[in-house]
Amino acid sequence: MNKLLVFVAICSSSFSFSQNWTPSELEIINQFNLSMDDHRGLFFSVDSSESVVYSTLEDALQNFFTPTIMNDITKVYVEEFPEGVNLSNTTIGIKEAIRYYNELQIK
Repeated sequence: MNKLLVFVAICSSSFSFSQNWTPSELEIINQFNLSMDDHRGLFFSVDSSESVVYSTLEDALQNFFTPTIMNDITKVYVEEFPEGVNLSNTTIGIKEAIRYYNELQIK
């Protein structure tokens, strides 16, 4: 009985973490050959002397999607965010990165 309860708890918790992807987000996943299970993150530093600096959010996201070296967390500085977006001192995952990239492509 205890094994059954543990199994049910694990299954229900894994369902709660599942993500729904829109068709446009799936296009980006396919375009950059990404995985929906990607666990990487992107941290936007407030330090302009970071070793990785991009002029725009779009540049940072494109390079995050096509890395030459894979890291769990990529720390970058973005010189200029789009109007109404300030991700400084914030970490985002693949889902959020795709959402922001998608929004930039629509504008």
